[in-house]
Amino acid sequence: MALVLLGAPAWAQSAGTVELGAYARFTEYDNSLGLGEALGVGGRVGVFFLRGLALEADLSRSSTGGVTHKPLHAWLAYSVPTGSAAQVLVGAGYVRNAYSGDRDVSENGISGFVGLRVRAGGRLAVRIDAIEDYIGHPANHRTANAVPYNGNLGLQVGVSWLVNPLGRATR
Repeated sequence: MALVLLGAPAWAQSAGTVELGAYARFTEYDNSLGLGEALGVGGRVGVFFLRGLALEADLSRSSTGGVTHKPLHAWLAYSVPTGSAAQVLVGAGYVRNAYSGDRDVSENGISGFVGLRVRAGGRLAVRIDAIEDYIGHPANHRTANAVPYNGNLGLQVGVSWLVNPLGRATR
């Protein structure tokens, strides 16, 4: 059993490993949007194609001030083991923000994150990510308070399940 737990970080990063997760999300919207802050929920899926390197996607939903926000992220994520049960995560990629309700617009941009995944035993892990979305041509550029870009901040805290369906062994 001890060997399985000690090998968990390496196993969690081997090619073919899949991460499925659910999280709570706190979003602080760019001041120019006039939305303030919101809480929401979301889910993620990631597939490691090389040791420590994964393609990830996540989708969440939150509502505030009569507006529903659904950001979709797709990024390349790199994880670095920092101990027997923890990995530091960094990633960058694409974001699509969709707003509905009082606003019915969408916008595209780039996104980056830094995070921490801590194994809670077996295949379960707790994960926290800090995210910055940068929208170079925001959907609110036609409003009275037009700005050249938007920058939404997010904090996601949740759980993940890591499994390697290919059954690849690690060294």
